[in-house]
Amino acid sequence: MYYICHMKQLIILITSLLTFSVTAQVIDYNNFDNKLLERLVFEELNKYRDSLGVENLLFSEVMYKNITCKQTDILAKGCSLYHPNLVPLLTDEVRTSISKESEKLTGVKSLLSGKPSAVSIMRENGYSTDIKRGKTYQQLAKRAVIAWDQSFLHKCTQKAVYIRDGGKGLVSVSAKMNISKTKIFIFCNFTYVYKENN
Repeated sequence: MYYICHMKQLIILITSLLTFSVTAQVIDYNNFDNKLLERLVFEELNKYRDSLGVENLLFSEVMYKNITCKQTDILAKGCSLYHPNLVPLLTDEVRTSISKESEKLTGVKSLLSGKPSAVSIMRENGYSTDIKRGKTYQQLAKRAVIAWDQSFLHKCTQKAVYIRDGGKGLVSVSAKMNISKTKIFIFCNFTYVYKENN
């Protein structure tokens, strides 16, 4: 029993150290790991929401591929942060795919299943920073969430309850360094998914 307890403690310690070493990874701007930053921003966002007692969001691969990555791709061509027009990206086909994805992730059938009105992109947060402002990916992820918290509208967006009639809210996060390697852009898109009324 004594041996088992110490083995459990050792496993927890090793897991914690490995997690810390990955998240505390120093940013190599010549080999920027946008996937790691995206995952950490998603985790920080849910930690922030948890600290406020707000339900966590699920990650939407559909929004990520069809909307959020396209936003950061547009911004990565320049040096300015702005909000690209989402309307052309949010097609009926994309809305339907998000609705189906929500059903798969939650087991909750979306309102008007398979119909675009079941999903609506409601909000987005954008963030940019000069490179080398954060030494690690973890610092950069925290910095984005803190910056949004200090702006009234961005704070409202990241702490909003994205549940309607029992549905579960979705989010996607995309991060890109611009072509000139002077800025990093981070975008989060948030959506309501409505539960079907029986």
